[in-house]
Amino acid sequence: VPYYTRYIDKRFLELWKPFKKNRLLRNLDASVLVCYGIKGNILKDMHQAMNNLKSVKNINLNFVLSENNYKTRLLRANTAFLNRISRESKEKIALTLDIPFLIERKELLRVLNYVSSFKNLKSLVLNFTSFAERVDGEIITYLINALSQMSSLVYLDLSFELCWFLDEICILYLTRAINKLKNLRALKLDFGACFEITNQSLIQMAKTIRHLPKLELISLDYHSCYQINDLGVTCLVSIMTSLKVLTQVELGFANCYKLTSEVFRHMEKFDSLTAMALNFEGWG
Repeated sequence: VPYYTRYIDKRFLELWKPFKKNRLLRNLDASVLVCYGIKGNILKDMHQAMNNLKSVKNINLNFVLSENNYKTRLLRANTAFLNRISRESKEKIALTLDIPFLIERKELLRVLNYVSSFKNLKSLVLNFTSFAERVDGEIITYLINALSQMSSLVYLDLSFELCWFLDEICILYLTRAINKLKNLRALKLDFGACFEITNQSLIQMAKTIRHLPKLELISLDYHSCYQINDLGVTCLVSIMTSLKVLTQVELGFANCYKLTSEVFRHMEKFDSLTAMALNFEGWG
């Protein structure tokens, strides 16, 4: 239900009316961007409509509001909905959340806390890019606590692009949490332009994926991580080539200017892939 406008009025309510009676709806994909003039009764009506969704299986929520008075209320409506779904759903849920730039830190922590209540998630996609400047150890701690509850997770996609304050310690603890997700079949991580990342992060990532026995797809993006060189990439690739179940690999090291052609020698050992995508633009 995409809706992009300067003014929210009764037309917005019309979008949510079908939900009130549709108890069989399986997929909810809702985006509300750059909204002005949203009113309390609209939030209430939308929340009630969402609460009628008893069979929802795939959830994609992306709400960015421009008025402080209402963005918190809308976010709370969403988190209350997530909380109910997490308690009542008997099926594994696929959840996508795009973290709005305009929300306050405490609201983001509340969202992550609610996410941790999902015991039966099969898929989780979190995009912190819009919140990049404020991602730090505290937020990573909440994220780790959430991941620790998700033993059934099959698909994990986390984007930290432009999270400049994401340091080695944060990544160390994050990878340790991922290491416990033994049912993971697909792992996508974007650390693009995280300038504090060094070879140690890649070595830690290599140790992590080595202990994920069901991993079939790996997508790692470290574009513009200037401290990375051949040592880290070689270690990562060497571990990846030893994973027999792995069939799809995506690696991004664009603008990592310390890399040389030496890293490609180790990629010759990939012998069971069905798909491979490499981006080394601007290296060397």
